[in-house]
Amino acid sequence: MDYDVIIIGSGPAGCSAAHFLADSGLKIAMIERLDRDGFVKYHKICGGGVGEKAFADLPLKDDEIRNRIEGIGLSFPDGKHISIRSKGYIIDRPKFLDRIRKECIDKGVRIMKDSVIDVFEKDGEYTVTGVSGLWHSCKYIIGADGVYSVVRRSLFNSSPKECIPVTEYIVREDPPGDLEFTVGPKYRGGYGWRFPCGGDLCTGAVNHREEMECISKGSRFIPTGGVGDIVKGNAMLIGDSAAMANPISYGGLRTAILSGRMAAKAVIDGNPEELAKWWKGEKYSDPRFMELHRYISELTEEDYNKLSAPLRYKNFWLDGFIACLTHPKNGWIYFGCLFAFRHGW
Repeated sequence: MDYDVIIIGSGPAGCSAAHFLADSGLKIAMIERLDRDGFVKYHKICGGGVGEKAFADLPLKDDEIRNRIEGIGLSFPDGKHISIRSKGYIIDRPKFLDRIRKECIDKGVRIMKDSVIDVFEKDGEYTVTGVSGLWHSCKYIIGADGVYSVVRRSLFNSSPKECIPVTEYIVREDPPGDLEFTVGPKYRGGYGWRFPCGGDLCTGAVNHREEMECISKGSRFIPTGGVGDIVKGNAMLIGDSAAMANPISYGGLRTAILSGRMAAKAVIDGNPEELAKWWKGEKYSDPRFMELHRYISELTEEDYNKLSAPLRYKNFWLDGFIACLTHPKNGWIYFGCLFAFRHGW
């Protein structure tokens, strides 16, 4: 057997797993399909906004923080606007991942450039094959290879409940100080956004596209809603491979880091089912988020106006409390959005 653990993918989930395994004494390898330029380009697209609690066990360096965030603003089609206090960062995601990868290499983790084409299991041993023609074997396999996960396809035969298109633009324009979201029927359950990105503006939308002049542009799909089982034998799925992004906020960086840490713990403890148990019990995996996503995706402008009608004080807590008292049938919508935007990024 070549390795104790092979991690497929070196994005946030894969790097997190490697980081928390690096001091375990196990022989670890991480396989990444993208070259340096492709890696930087991909990880510049979205996913730079993340709540500060995501880094409780995997601290950021100051030079990896582009902007510090104090709150979230939410605007409705009728012009109503409310604010939610929620601290976090806009990070330089490629720089953050480069640093984690270097630290892992320094601790003995081997990182290989290859595009995995198949993974199969025989007698409790996993074999990974790549386009290079090389074969690698291991006891544990961790799939952190994103929306089109080869590990998930080969071993789990499952797919995300939904894959949502996202387009992002970096524009030379003064940005807002915090995160600003706009909702409405044209986003079909998604939203538009305006974020700071250093001194520039990051803008774009989930489930909607508008062309504009920009410095740079990127598009990707966000897998959400889960994939069913995330553990099978000694094989595990984490991050986007497991479609862990929140179906309301579409934030996936926090769950990627957390799931990487929990997968590492499950390997060290010799009990992969720990990962499945953790995810099943986490608020991030609550199926009501997906139920709310599907409900919101069918709202009309009139529906949005009815939802925003009780919001008069521009404060989510006060407005939410009044809205739940005066419109109790919509209480689950207000609370669902609160938890998604406060905890799901």
